[in-house]
Parts: sequence; C-alpha cells; structure tokens
Amino acid sequence: IVRAVNKRSQNLHAEMLLRLVGLRAKGEGSAVKGQEAVADLAKRLGVPDEGWALADGSGVAATNLLTPRGLVALLVAMDRHPQAAAFRDSLPIAGVDGTLEKRMKGTAAEGRVLAKTGTTGLANALAGLVTTQRGERLAFAIVVNNHAGKSRQAVAAIDAVAAALASAR
Repeated sequence: IVRAVNKRSQNLHAEMLLRLVGLRAKGEGSAVKGQEAVADLAKRLGVPDEGWALADGSGVAATNLLTPRGLVALLVAMDRHPQAAAFRDSLPIAGVDGTLEKRMKGTAAEGRVLAKTGTTGLANALAGLVTTQRGERLAFAIVVNNHAGKSRQAVAAIDAVAAALASAR
C-alpha cells in the first residue's frame, strides 16, 4: 500500500492508509487515531515533533505543517528503520518511475534520487534520499513556498539542487 501511495502520489489511498494505521495501532480506523499512531511512531524513531503537524494522510490540507528539518529527521529515521529497504523501494526514482519518471532524466540524479514530490497551488517540494557519486546516502528536503513564478520554474530549481546533491563527491 505504501508503495502505491508514494510512487504515484495517491492521495485517497494515503487518507485510507492513515485510517488503517489508526485501526491497527489504536483500535479505531479514524484520522484522529491514525494521527496519534503516526505521532507515536515518530516519537519512537526520535523525530522531533516541532518539525511537523499532521492534519491529514495525504498532506493536502492547508493545516499540515512541515519543516525541511522535520522531513529530513523523518527520512533519516526511516533509513535506519528495520523496514528501511521497503520504505526506500516505495519512493519514486528520478528518471525511472512514479511521479519522478519524467524528471531529472540525463542528470546525475537519474536513478540516484529516491524522493516524494509535494505540490499544491503555491508550493512545490521534493524530499527523499540521494546517493552521491561516492556512494554516500543523504537525506534532503527542498520546499519552495509561495513562489511568484510558474510551478515549472520551481520544479526546475528543485531538480537542479537534487542533481547537484547526486553529483557530490
């Protein structure tokens, strides 16, 4: 389910997954119980709670609050989790599949960036893991909020940063 949610950015599936997590962890399939279960997991993983506030499962609600630092802390924790390989496998691969299939082709990021996109009317984001030329895996989060230009300009800038990270030696 996580793979389907992350690869294609299935917002409805993400909402249902939050409720399923609530049911499995808290005995009630509601968004509130899902939020509690996610907060419990983040705490167990050592992710500081000041870096985010979850309002829904898809990340679309205007009341969701995320900081790049909070996203990176979560990514680092997930990369160390016993299910890290499954988590990494759920993320779109730059130039290969999912929401990144057509992005970063022909750059150092192609095949080396595993990341989740985030897009709303006034924001574009990319957060995930990148493997450098040296083979080091880095967690990153790039968020562009309230940009005055066109969305494609923000996406191009984000992709350029991801490619620069992949080029690092």
